[in-house]
Amino acid sequence: MMIMNRNKIHFLNNHILIIAIFILSYSKCTTPNINNDKEDIDNSQDLKTQNEIEVQNTVNNNLQPPSLNKNNKAFVFDFDLTLTMEHTGGYPDDHDLDYIFANENNISKIKTMFKKIKQKGYNIYINSRGVKREIENKLKKAKLLKYISKVYGAREREDVSNPLFLRKVWEGKTQNEKPTEQWALIKTYYLDQIAKQGFNPNNIYFFDDTSKNIEKASYKYPNSYKIDKNHRLNQTISKVNNILIVNEKHLKPFDFKE
Repeated sequence: MMIMNRNKIHFLNNHILIIAIFILSYSKCTTPNINNDKEDIDNSQDLKTQNEIEVQNTVNNNLQPPSLNKNNKAFVFDFDLTLTMEHTGGYPDDHDLDYIFANENNISKIKTMFKKIKQKGYNIYINSRGVKREIENKLKKAKLLKYISKVYGAREREDVSNPLFLRKVWEGKTQNEKPTEQWALIKTYYLDQIAKQGFNPNNIYFFDDTSKNIEKASYKYPNSYKIDKNHRLNQTISKVNNILIVNEKHLKPFDFKE
């Protein structure tokens, strides 16, 4: 009887051992590899971080001015009666180049001025109440658009007289909500957008023929210049040339290619 009991016990022990080995082997197959999972998580985080860095670098590159000159400056021009000889009413597409610029000689003068600015490594912007795409059309036809970093203006034709597209800029800040006062605030807002691209406000030169625009802008941008009625384009060119001469000693050579 004792021999039988011993045999039973031995049999049970063998079965328990086999079951234990089976359980241990199964647990090894099914238990997650913590180290591998941690490595996968780390790799995933690294990939996410890398993607975020690439996106941020792209954003930063878009915000940086084309020139890396630490003394970089922005020359910002109104369109009508600052660069043009006649007023388009904000709708350049309604007029041909001869009406807008009077003649090829005036276009040539503007091109020479733009070249001088670009040769110094500086940037050129248009800040107008006129319709943005129509201004771009005329600048392209006059072969001047290639010198411009960006054109700021009305989004649609109706915005010229009723600029609801940027109502947040002027609402509650103008008297009787007059379009002229609304646009004065919008033009300063556009200067703010330019400044965010990496320009010191003191290095932004703004030229406009409307007193209200200059008045509003000058609080934040002291180098804002009023263009008077007589010989407007010549005034603009003269002021730009004087600024370039004054800053000449601070400049480094810059290779500008059209």
